[in-house]
Amino acid sequence: MVNSLDELKTPALLLDVARVRSNAERIGDRVRAGGAKLRPHIKTHKCIEVARIQTRGHSGALTVSTLAEARAFSAHGFRDLTYAVPIEPGKFDEAIQLAGDCERLALITDDLEIPSLLNETARRAGVTLDIFLKVDCGYHRCGVEPSSPKASEIPRRIADSSNLRFAGILTHAGHSYHCRSREDVLRVARYERDTMTEFAAHLRACGLPVETISIGSTPTIANVDHLQGIDE
Repeated sequence: MVNSLDELKTPALLLDVARVRSNAERIGDRVRAGGAKLRPHIKTHKCIEVARIQTRGHSGALTVSTLAEARAFSAHGFRDLTYAVPIEPGKFDEAIQLAGDCERLALITDDLEIPSLLNETARRAGVTLDIFLKVDCGYHRCGVEPSSPKASEIPRRIADSSNLRFAGILTHAGHSYHCRSREDVLRVARYERDTMTEFAAHLRACGLPVETISIGSTPTIANVDHLQGIDE
């Protein structure tokens, strides 16, 4: 045990554990009150102990941003993971191997060509993969525009694949971190929620079942007025 910060070997993670628990409970209670399930993202802290605090009282589901994170957290008992970066062919084999080690490793895509390529790799491996469509709700980093033709075509290609299952639609309002006021965050949060629920209704009207609508960022969940229609 060290007596001062000067004695710590770096790098080191320093936390006010009581505050972490309080924040995690506040967000968890807020999500539950809205009728949704919580799937925290661990890319910032990358800490098993913090993830356990975040998921206490919940399903243990997590979001990861690298396959290395997926491997590490799966090894410590987190078996329901979403890899929230669009999958690309160079990572197919590793993702499929990890999916076999988890109860569930969901992948995402915003590319018309990925379903057929990934399905063939999954077929050869004898596995079935859950795939989300990544939707752009204003961040403009990745994802499909809901009004674009491929926004409906990609889910259909996934659903028509022998070894892929269309898991739903997913978005991240990363631009909410740049908002200057609570009103701006609330506007982004409402747009994210409403765009996704309306898009899901469109897909369902086209005969595509949307099992899960997944949204969120720390600013939006802390400020959104309701989560009606949202699953996680």
